[in-house]
Amino acid sequence: MVKAYEMIWALIAVVATAFFVTGSMTLFAGVVFGFIAAGMIFAGMMMILPATVAHRNHPESPKAEPAKNNHFVPAGAVHAR
Repeated sequence: MVKAYEMIWALIAVVATAFFVTGSMTLFAGVVFGFIAAGMIFAGMMMILPATVAHRNHPESPKAEPAKNNHFVPAGAVHAR
């Protein structure tokens, strides 16, 4: 998915460069490319970012031993002593 996203960005950059070099980059075309870029950034946040941040391969961690003298009292807990 990431490679497809990068290829679409590369295609948009090539097309925008071609528009600029040929003199076809008008204000309206710039606004259209801006909307396309905003949509691509949104798509990246929704699809690509979670895929790259999530860790799928977790190494096996050793089992932790339970604490023997755990006197932790959560905030707001009331003890009747």
